[in-house]
Amino acid sequence: MSVGVESMDQDHKILLLLINEINEAINNDSTHLEIKGIFEKLEKYVKEHFSKEELLLEQCNFGDIDKQKKSMLIL
Repeated sequence: MSVGVESMDQDHKILLLLINEINEAINNDSTHLEIKGIFEKLEKYVKEHFSKEELLLEQCNFGDIDKQKKSMLIL
């Protein structure tokens, strides 16, 4: 999931690791609280990632940043 920006690529790797962690927890019959904890980590990291992404887009004078922000809200 490379976009060619090292910090964003690293974030994407971490997001995928967290998603895989959820999958493993479910497959290993982890407790509800353990799975919930991983989802909470994922939610926090997603918010951090999109905040960084918005800032990067603003710094690069991205053409239609409002449209991009709206598309990120859908996620």
